[in-house]
Amino acid sequence: MKEAEHAAFEMLELFASAGADRFDVTLTNLQGEKIRYRPNLKTQDVRCKIPKSLELAGEQQHNIIIRPRVSDKARFFVQLDDLKDTQLLKVQPATLLTLETSPGNFQAWIAIAADKVMPEKEIGSALRRSTGADISASGATRLAGSRNYKEKYAPDYPTVNITYSNPALVMTTQQLQAMGLLTIPSRIVPKPIPRSGWTEKKPKRFPDYDRCLQNAPTNTKGDGADTSRADFTWCMIAIDWGWSVEETAAQLLIERTDDKKRHRNTQRYADITARSAANAVERNRSRER
Repeated sequence: MKEAEHAAFEMLELFASAGADRFDVTLTNLQGEKIRYRPNLKTQDVRCKIPKSLELAGEQQHNIIIRPRVSDKARFFVQLDDLKDTQLLKVQPATLLTLETSPGNFQAWIAIAADKVMPEKEIGSALRRSTGADISASGATRLAGSRNYKEKYAPDYPTVNITYSNPALVMTTQQLQAMGLLTIPSRIVPKPIPRSGWTEKKPKRFPDYDRCLQNAPTNTKGDGADTSRADFTWCMIAIDWGWSVEETAAQLLIERTDDKKRHRNTQRYADITARSAANAVERNRSRER
């Protein structure tokens, strides 16, 4: 237990060294169901509870999950999940810490200074896409030293381990770009699209694709989000904002390119989805008129 406590303390100290001063703490059971949620706890309060929390989690087979927070918003953390060995080596020079949450499953955490131009969410999305990490990562992770209680691992539940650390390392977006870890898609602003009876819009950016994916309903297999519904919704928003059907279809392919879990990355699929979305937008406007 002392070894587990040491790993947990080290994890808190690493996040604190990069600016974290509060944590959300969640407990889940073997089935992944939420048992308890304590938001915005001070670092010292979390630290004091670690010994007892680890003991109870072991007895009751509960997972301890934390989310680091920074009160002054001067910096933030990006979680890169589901990384392979080669991906991990590439991002490691920029990471605050890396974790092995189960045998062969790794994630990296990067602390980033707040950017005056790009919002935190956009930087996180671009970084995950550029590095090939899971775009749906939640920003919360299992506490180092605790067990990963999932039914598939029974009865030998793996321990979450810190595999690398670089205390106090905080990156800038410029540094990440220079290292080839962050690629920010260029946004081309088209000419305003005339609309009879409607206020002209001059879009400066496309909608947040990750948000559409996160809000999409579950697919028919029940094993993830309905990506085709997310694509359609994203296209509707983009067209309603003022992007043309052609521009929307082209950007949809860019949004999907780095996600190998989705297989409809074809021009024909993008064109059909964008046109269908445009028709839906026009029907909505006709009803409102």
